Amino acid sequence: MTIEYTLSVNSVNTTNITQVVNNGVVKPVNCPDAVYSVNYTYSGTDGANTASVSGVIGVGSPDPLTFMPIENVSNAKALEWAIASFAPNDLECFQNSIQEQLNVKTAPVAKLGVVLTN
Repeated sequence: MTIEYTLSVNSVNTTNITQVVNNGVVKPVNCPDAVYSVNYTYSGTDGANTASVSGVIGVGSPDPLTFMPIENVSNAKALEWAIASFAPNDLECFQNSIQEQLNVKTAPVAKLGVVLTN
């Protein structure tokens, strides 16, 4: 069974950052509505069934020199930040989970406690 996987951004979480610490030095900055995490869904479909995993991934504090105002953050940019923040084997683990969910959906159903009549 071939599974087609899709990673999508549901939303982002923001905060106002007024200072950053660099090598122990506190520096004032102005980064309003800075994205600090991305809510995502990773889904897979085998054509007949769909399964997914969802979560939140932290994307770290913004660099004041390259800070992007929230109104300029595209879905593609948020997706890029999420992908860069995943651990090396996260997507493989998500795919394994989705595969198992799809296996359950296509497996024969066992019914317990069925009463037979004579």
